[in-house]
Amino acid sequence: MTLAFLEEQLEGYTDSELADHIVSSPRCESTSRVFHLSSNLIAKHYKPLELEDALKATEVASQLGIRGPCVRRTIKDQHNTYMIMDRIEGTTLDVTWKDLGWFMTVKLALQLRRFVKTLRSVTSPTAGSLATGECRSFWLEDRYVPVTIEPFVLTHHDLAPRNLLVSPSGQLSLLDWDLAGFYPVNFEYASMYNFNIPEDWGLMARLRWHLFVWIGVGYYETGARLLQIMRGSVRLDMAPGYGSDGQRGKVEISSKPYVSMHNAIKTLTFHLKAPATVETIIDTINSKGRDKYKFTAEWEECRFWIGKATWDAVSFYWRSPNGYEPREVKQGTFY
Repeated sequence: MTLAFLEEQLEGYTDSELADHIVSSPRCESTSRVFHLSSNLIAKHYKPLELEDALKATEVASQLGIRGPCVRRTIKDQHNTYMIMDRIEGTTLDVTWKDLGWFMTVKLALQLRRFVKTLRSVTSPTAGSLATGECRSFWLEDRYVPVTIEPFVLTHHDLAPRNLLVSPSGQLSLLDWDLAGFYPVNFEYASMYNFNIPEDWGLMARLRWHLFVWIGVGYYETGARLLQIMRGSVRLDMAPGYGSDGQRGKVEISSKPYVSMHNAIKTLTFHLKAPATVETIIDTINSKGRDKYKFTAEWEECRFWIGKATWDAVSFYWRSPNGYEPREVKQGTFY
């Protein structure tokens, strides 16, 4: 039986002991990665490289005088890594926004403006996260492909209402620095609209959010729309083995903002000749008789199917996606 966690012994626990306390703690309602370790501490689960980047970004933000999480300890237990942080008293804007007044909206926006101005004073000749250099931006498809837009400024990259916390005294704190890094200046603006607007936000709440964003990070609507178009492309995922004979597969066609199906083998990227939607891709597949396909025994021919199925919709496709060595594309059969 695991003994009760004692905050005053935080530094005395081994990583393994702390991991046991963390996984036995209640999880946060909004995300299963966060655990309520005690009344004053929370713990968040990370992949090892993600932890490295998040820790560095959190430390840099603190050094710049930006209110946010205070890291108390990081631990590694087998394949799991955790960051233990102080709880910050207050409420996130996703909870309080619809009831906020105009005066408080402007007050918080001015605080955000000061934070963002400080962040943007830190620049880099290359894009990417602070520790590993990986581009974790959800606006980018290839994580290590250099971005050609400059300048690159330090960017929080996820200033959605859930990551903006207001204390009882009206002080703003920025949470969740997981995606922070050096990116083009318009990424912060675009990322502040990267959430589903709650249904209970009325017209005034929406207008106040637009004002909050404009004051806090500036106005970059043109650049944001281009990013949305880039991110709004069509994604095709294929996983074999769904047929009763084990040689037929399941295909998922979705707009890119949606998460890939959990057991997709690989994802391919295409340069489109014209704007494509899920509907137009499906129409192309059906009109060309590509809707029925049988794998070879090796299950290696997903790319062949996609290349054939969407030939009229794409001008080029990579036989060797990022991270894979070039090899001959195996061919299944259409029936």
